[in-house]
Amino acid sequence: MKAGVRLADGSEGIIDGSDGPVEVAENSALYGAGVWMYNDNHLRVSGDVTVRINWARWVGGGIGASTVGTIEMYDGVKIQENGAPTLGGGLWMEGVDVFSTGQVIIEENYVTGGAAAAGGSTGEGGGYSANGCSTFLFDGVVFRNNKAARNGGGMCDNTVLASDEGDTNTIIMQNVVFTGNTAVLDGGGLYVKNKIVEVSGLLFLKNTAARMAGGAVIDGSLEVVTMHNCSFIENTALGSCEGSQACGGGGAVSVLGNAVVHVEGSKFERNIAGNEGGGVYVAGTASLTLNMTKVSACKARFDGGGISTREASHVTLTDDVAIRNCESLDGKGGGILGRSPCPNVWHYFH
Repeated sequence: MKAGVRLADGSEGIIDGSDGPVEVAENSALYGAGVWMYNDNHLRVSGDVTVRINWARWVGGGIGASTVGTIEMYDGVKIQENGAPTLGGGLWMEGVDVFSTGQVIIEENYVTGGAAAAGGSTGEGGGYSANGCSTFLFDGVVFRNNKAARNGGGMCDNTVLASDEGDTNTIIMQNVVFTGNTAVLDGGGLYVKNKIVEVSGLLFLKNTAARMAGGAVIDGSLEVVTMHNCSFIENTALGSCEGSQACGGGGAVSVLGNAVVHVEGSKFERNIAGNEGGGVYVAGTASLTLNMTKVSACKARFDGGGISTREASHVTLTDDVAIRNCESLDGKGGGILGRSPCPNVWHYFH
C-alpha cells in the first residue's frame, strides 16, 4: 500500500502485514502524512508493516493522532525516515493512548524546527512526540538514530499538567532501547515533563544532547519517576559553558524542576558532560534517590564527574551505591559535587 491513510469520527483501522509486507511511504500532508487518526478512533498495526519517508508539513511525519483514541503496534512494525518541522518526525500523539509490544523499530526520523505548533512547542520528538493527558505502554520498542532540532531526539513528552483527577498521565516502559539519538537542546534519548513514569530494563546507549541538560534523559516533571535495572552507557551532553545550569549538565540524566526520581539496580558508565554532572545532574527542588546503583568512569569538563547538584535539590544514596573512577577535568568534585545558593541536602544510608 503506497498511499496515506485517514481515520476519523469513531473509525477502527487495521494495518496487518502478517500475510505479506505492507508499506505506507512517500506521502505528504499537513498532519499525519503516513497515517492520520482523529476523534475517538482505534488503530492496530502489526506484522511486516513499514511507514517510511513520509513528510508532514506540521506534525506527525509517519503517524499522527489527536483527540482521544488508542493505537496498538506489535512486533515487526517499522517507523523509518519520516519527518516534520515541528513535532513528531516519526509519530505525534495528542490525548491518545498508545500500546506497543514486541520489537517495534522507530529509527532515523527527524524534526527540523520551524514555526511553533499549538502550545508554542517546535522541533521536539524526532522519533516520537506526545502531549495531552494519555497513557503509554512500550515493551521492546527500539528508538534508534532519531534527531530533534530541540528536545527529545528519540522521544519527547512535553505534557500540560492534568486538568483534573480523572486525567491519566502515565508512561510505562519495559526493555526499551534508546540508541544513537540526538537533540540540539535537551534529552538526546528522552525528554519527559509532567508525567508519572515507570521504567525497567531500559538501555540508553550513545545518545547526545548537543547543547544542554541530559544526553540520555531529562525530566522537568512535577511527578514521580521510577527506574529499575536501567543502563546508561556512553551518553553525552556537549554544552561547555561553565557555571550555567542550562548548558551541558548531566551526561546521562538531568533531574530538574520538582521531579522526584528513584533509581534502583541501575548503572551509569562512561557518560560525559561538557559542563557538570558527568553521570547525573540534579537542580531546582528536585529529589533523586539511588539504590543499588553504580556510577563509574563518568566525566565532566568542570564540576561533578559522577554527580553534580545545585540549588535546593535533595539526593539520597542508599544500600550498595558506588561512585567510582569518575573525573572532573577542570573543576571540582571528581565523584560528587554539591553546590548551590541554597543548601542542597544529601542523605547516606548503609
